[in-house]
Amino acid sequence: SYPGAFTEFILRLGGKPAIQKYPGHDFFQRVLKMKPGQDNGKTRQLAAQIAILYLERKKNGMDHYSDINNNAIDNYYYSHLDFDPENPECVRLRNILEFLESRFGNWSGPKLVAHNAIHLVLLVDSLMTQDYTLSWQESLHNAQRLFSHDLVQASKDSKAGTHNETWLQYGQWTRTNSDRGESIKRRHHYFTSRMVEYMGNLTPRDPKRAFNDIERQLVYWRDNGKCQKFGCGATVEWAKAEIHHVIEHQFGGQTVVDNGALMHKECHPKGEAALEFAERYKILFPERFSDSV
Repeated sequence: SYPGAFTEFILRLGGKPAIQKYPGHDFFQRVLKMKPGQDNGKTRQLAAQIAILYLERKKNGMDHYSDINNNAIDNYYYSHLDFDPENPECVRLRNILEFLESRFGNWSGPKLVAHNAIHLVLLVDSLMTQDYTLSWQESLHNAQRLFSHDLVQASKDSKAGTHNETWLQYGQWTRTNSDRGESIKRRHHYFTSRMVEYMGNLTPRDPKRAFNDIERQLVYWRDNGKCQKFGCGATVEWAKAEIHHVIEHQFGGQTVVDNGALMHKECHPKGEAALEFAERYKILFPERFSDSV
């Protein structure tokens, strides 16, 4: 019933199964176990809340948290009649939801609820924005499992009269003014600190991504102009030489000579092949590798 293209965007996310072109995003149905065809618009409401929080942070700064009560949502619809559902931030939000669906689609614990969804989306956005190595992606699921356990224990303890930090900084704010910006901010700061603790140290990627000309030459001559792919070993023409990060840049590998290996373009390993290459290469040349590489 709302006018404008923001309505179109929320229908795509939250879904309206009665209309074939709006099945909704799998994140809400697979991860949160919501049923947009039977919940009187609750799925679309949560989709709008997440979108408003996310988009307003992008506009006003990462420490900005909007109110997301009914009045705030209504106002957002009517004040964004010219909304572009294909703008880069909307595409990024859909990508974040797809990432979370891929990580939590097989969630076997008690279902994640609205505040879980909100804080996971905002956390993943921050982690992706800061360009950390990808190790956090593997530990995110377990970190949420640990945080969920803490929250259940905190709720149980609070009923017995004991209010620990998790309850005071997070739990009670899911029940008191839970849709107000200040409450969301308080919760999110605490959620982020605990999740980062459970994920372990976050490692920024090396800001230098490409080998410079001198480094390329050093790797080329160190490797005697031969391709380092196992099973190749053929000569590589200098003009066509590629330098492969043995420990990939996305996993924290630095752009230094010791972490470079000469390759033909067609031999440059990717994905699982790159991980297998790194393991074999480190066994052959352990002296080149340390925690700093």
